[in-house]
Amino acid sequence: MGIDYHIELDRHYYSVPYRYARAQVDVRFTATTVEVFQKGERIASHPRSHLKGRHTTQEVHLAPAHQEVAGWNAQRFLD
Repeated sequence: MGIDYHIELDRHYYSVPYRYARAQVDVRFTATTVEVFQKGERIASHPRSHLKGRHTTQEVHLAPAHQEVAGWNAQRFLD
């Protein structure tokens, strides 16, 4: 797993809870669903995406400091 708490599956990146960053996980996937397990416990589930190089991130998976700035964009600073 990468340092940004996303796992890669078929060149798409799926989030897991931040506390599992760099942990060894198991992934089970179908044509429609991706599930991530750590020591047999499901820690994340996402709809499957086939968009290469993109991220699917659940806000609840972000570290608290990252949750505070989630969704910030240029328009926010201009406002």
